[in-house]
Amino acid sequence: MSGFNHFAVIVSALIFFAIGAGWYNVFATAWLAGIGKTMEDMTRQGGGSALPFVVGFVAILVMCYTLAWLIGRLGAQSAAAGARTGAAVAIGFIAAMLALNYGFEARSITLWLINSGYALVGHCRRDHRRMETQDAGDVGNVNAPTDALAALDGKATCRVAPRKVSWLRVTSTGRPARHGRVGTPRGLE
Repeated sequence: MSGFNHFAVIVSALIFFAIGAGWYNVFATAWLAGIGKTMEDMTRQGGGSALPFVVGFVAILVMCYTLAWLIGRLGAQSAAAGARTGAAVAIGFIAAMLALNYGFEARSITLWLINSGYALVGHCRRDHRRMETQDAGDVGNVNAPTDALAALDGKATCRVAPRKVSWLRVTSTGRPARHGRVGTPRGLE
C-alpha cells in the first residue's frame, strides 16, 4: 500500500465516521422508522456492543483507501476533482446498489435518501486530494499559497522534500493547472 498518505486516509476515515455520527443523530427518528425498529429494539439487540462501530469504521477505512486509489488512478489533482470523483462513486455505486437492494426489500425511499445522502456527503468532502502521494519522481502534493504562485504565470516550480519531489504549473490566474512527473512537465515540453 505504498503511494498512499496513510495518515490522511485514516484522518479522512475518522471524519467520515464523525459525519455519520452527526448524520444519523439528525435523522435518527426517520432512520429507525425506515428500518422498522425503535431505540429500545436497537439497545436490546446490540446490548451495548462496540462491534457495529468497529465494523462500520473498518468499512469506512476500506472505502477511503479505495477512493484514494481511484482518485490517484484517475489523476484527480484538485479538491473539486476529488469531490466529483467521490460524488460519482457515492451516486453511481453506493446509492445505486442501495436502490437495487431496497427495491427488492421493499424499504422506503426515505431510508434510501438518508443512507445514500450520508454516502454522498461522506464521499464528497474536499480533503480527498491529500490522500495519495507518490515517492520521488512522481507527482506529489504542492500546497503553496496561490498568491505566491501567481507571479510565476505558466512556469513550473519544483518543491523537494525528503523522498518527495513535485512540480506545479500555474496559470495566469494563479491557480494550479496540472501536476506531472518531475522532468519535463506536461504542457511545458
